[in-house]
Order: sequence, then structure tokens, then C-alpha cells
Amino acid sequence: NGYKRILDKDSVFYFIDPQPLITAKQIKTIKITYTENGKPALWMQLNKNGTKTLNVLTKMTVMSKLAFIVNDKLLYAPTVVSQVTNGMTGLNRGTYTKEELEKFKAVIEKEMIQPK
Repeated sequence: NGYKRILDKDSVFYFIDPQPLITAKQIKTIKITYTENGKPALWMQLNKNGTKTLNVLTKMTVMSKLAFIVNDKLLYAPTVVSQVTNGMTGLNRGTYTKEELEKFKAVIEKEMIQPK
């Protein structure tokens, strides 16, 4: 079931549930960081609602994959290895340049609920 999506910059495909479980509106903070290997990555802190959703979602999907989609592109499909309770998540495949991640970040920021 779901929509067939090819992982960006790869030939692997997945069937993705078309209903997003977490959206940009649930992201409180987003920034570019670097992995231990010096590769650029996107780091996101979810708001209270997003943290709760990610907590329940990752508890139910350990050893399954979750999709990270921006602009209708499947950017990342990591395997959930443990429950995430702190609301922090990220994109760190190591296949994107800092400039590419900056573009994804800008798209996400446009969709985020900005503080008043």
C-alpha cells in the first residue's frame, strides 16, 4: 500500500503512506549542523505536539522505516532503532551538500508556524 517513491540520489524505492504524520508546522527550530564525519546535516527540534507524535510514532515503529519528504522528494528513509522521546530529529544521509540542505531548510521554514 502507499505511493511508490524513489529515494533521492539513489535507486532504492519505498512505498510511502500518503498521510504525513509530522509536518513543518510541528517544527520549532531547524538548523544546519555537522555529523561526526564532518558532513552537513539538518537538525530539527519539534514543538510539544510534534514531540508527542514522534514519541508515539517511534515507539510503534522500531525496526521500521520512516520517510522524510520535502517538496515531494523522498530525502531520507532511516530505520527507527529506538523510541525518540526528546523531539529531536534530522536529515543526515551524508549525500547532500550544505547548499542543498540550505534549500530544503528554506522550504521547511516557509511552512513552519512562526512565533508571534
